[in-house]
Amino acid sequence: MKLFEILSPPDPSDAEDVIRTSFQDNVVSDLVAKSSLEGDADAHQIIKDIKKQFPSIVNTARFTVSDTVDRIRIKFNQDGTGAEISVPSKLHPELGEILILHELAHLLYTKDLLCQKIVQYRNAPQAFTILRVLEDIAIERKLEAEFPKAVEIFKRRSPHARAAYDKNKPSKFSGALDQLFLFLRGYTTRPYLGGTAVLSAAETYLSSSDEDENVDAVLTIAEQLMDFAS
Repeated sequence: MKLFEILSPPDPSDAEDVIRTSFQDNVVSDLVAKSSLEGDADAHQIIKDIKKQFPSIVNTARFTVSDTVDRIRIKFNQDGTGAEISVPSKLHPELGEILILHELAHLLYTKDLLCQKIVQYRNAPQAFTILRVLEDIAIERKLEAEFPKAVEIFKRRSPHARAAYDKNKPSKFSGALDQLFLFLRGYTTRPYLGGTAVLSAAETYLSSSDEDENVDAVLTIAEQLMDFAS
């Protein structure tokens, strides 16, 4: 049996199952995002502060801040582009700013269509975890290229990400993916030892806008990491 092969056309609920299972991998980027929700900083004020620094970005977003929201969520349009961001009323005083800026990057650059292609494969949750990590890196790089002020803000995540990595006891799969994330975001000085095939596929994803190329890159990395973890 191949690790990744196309199965029968997925039911609409399959995407939800893939996403839910993917978040159980507890990769470092998810752990830091969870920590971003722990604090008493006013989300309204954080959004105002970001608006002062990046008015052209924030003015394109529709925010809903609410006590009933348990995490930041983006509502996507039918064409896969982001439409609205829901935000909890209280956030971590430092990580909250990073998280909102990150979600604004999703709003600007992410198209939520690759998931629909990934869910048709065997072992889709692992592939989707890789997709999420690569997309997080890609959108932040794009935001930094367009708005250099974002570089310093995202750098502030570095000690939190390294601490989460040192404290976490992930599976071999998640650990290997965490190392890739830390390396590609410049949060570690250690060389990446996961192989040239993984790095090459990751750079293909980060530099390509072709959906089929991106899916192939995700599946290449997934095969390599799952083989390593087996």
